[in-house]
Amino acid sequence: LTLCSYECTLRQLRSNVTMQLRAPLHRGAQTAHFLRGVRVLAASQGICGAQSQSWSLQQRTERRQFHISDATTLLSDAGLASVSAVKTALITTQATTQLPWWTIVAGTSVAMRYGITFPFSVYQEHVIARTEQMRVRLKEWGAIITNKIMREGRKKKWPPEEMERMANAQIKERKDLLAKELGCQRWKLFLPLASQIPVWILMTIAIRSIAVSPVDAFSTTGLWWCTDLSAPDPLFILPVSLAALNLTSIQLNRLSQQPPKRIKSPEELEHEAQHGAPAASRPPAIAMTLGIAIGMLGCTLPSGLVLYWWCNSICTITQTLLFRHPAPRRFLGIPQSQSETTQPILRATQNMRAAVIEWWRRPPEK
Repeated sequence: LTLCSYECTLRQLRSNVTMQLRAPLHRGAQTAHFLRGVRVLAASQGICGAQSQSWSLQQRTERRQFHISDATTLLSDAGLASVSAVKTALITTQATTQLPWWTIVAGTSVAMRYGITFPFSVYQEHVIARTEQMRVRLKEWGAIITNKIMREGRKKKWPPEEMERMANAQIKERKDLLAKELGCQRWKLFLPLASQIPVWILMTIAIRSIAVSPVDAFSTTGLWWCTDLSAPDPLFILPVSLAALNLTSIQLNRLSQQPPKRIKSPEELEHEAQHGAPAASRPPAIAMTLGIAIGMLGCTLPSGLVLYWWCNSICTITQTLLFRHPAPRRFLGIPQSQSETTQPILRATQNMRAAVIEWWRRPPEK
C-alpha cells in the first residue's frame, strides 16, 4: 500500500511539474502548493526508503543465518551417518569373516588407499608428466621470445627493464595457453590430496570410535606384542616406526631429483648459507616436524588407530616407488618423464644419504 501511494503521489507530482512549467510565474499560491507537495514527497520517500532498507537488511541477515545453520546441520548429520556406516561395516566384516582385527584394519587401509585415492594419483602422474613436457617446450619458446624482444628493443631503444617485463608477460601468456591445451593446470595436482584427506579423517574417527566403544575381539585379536588394539602400544614399536616411515615418505618425494655426483663440503654449504643460495637438498622442516609429531601423538592413541596410519604410510611409500619405475608407468599409460628410473630404491637411498650428510655438515643459521 505504501508503494502504491508513493507511485500515485509521484504521478501527481509529474502532472504538477508539467502544469507549473506551462503556467505563468505570478501564480504564487500554486507554486507554494507545489513546494509543499515536494517536501511531503521527499519526507515520505525518506521514510519508505529507510523502512525498506532496514526490512531488506533484516531479511538478508535472517536468510543468511538460516542457510549457514542449515548447511552446518546437514554436514554434521552427513558426517555422523558416514562414521556410523563405516563403523557398522567394519564390525559386520569382522563378525562375518572371523578374522583378527589387525587384519581388518590393515586390509581396510590398503583397500581405501588403492581403491579410492589410487586413480586420482595415477591422473596426477599424467598431469606431472605433461607438465614436464610443457616445461621443455616452454624453455625453447622462452629463448625465442626473449631473443625476439631483445632485437626489437635494441631497434626502438627500450630500457632493459621494459624488455624483461614484456618477455616475462609473453612467456606467462604462452605458458597459460599451453597448460590449458595439454590439460596440466596446477589445481589438478591437488586431486589426490583432496580425495585422501576426507577418507583419512573418516576412517580415523571410525576406528577411534570402535576403540572407545566396547567391541568384541577388538581388545584380544591384535598384534603379537600388542593384543589390545584399544590401548596404546606398550613397546612403542608402532609410533616409532610410524615416524620413521613418515620421514622416509617425505624423502621419497625427492626421487625426481638426480642423485648428486658428490656431496658438498662444509665450506660450500657455508658459502651458500651466506649468499642466500637455495639449498635443494635441505629437507622440508615443516613436513618433517609434522611427521615426527604424528609419531609422538601415536604413543597416546589406541594402537588400532596407529596401525591404520602405519599401513597408510606403507601404501604411500609403495605407491611412490611404483610410480618412479618405467614398467608400471607404461602399464598405466603414463607418459615418459625425466623423474622415472629403473632403480628407484637405489636413487632414493643415494638422495637420502646425501641429504642427511649435507644437513649434518650445514652450519647453524644465525
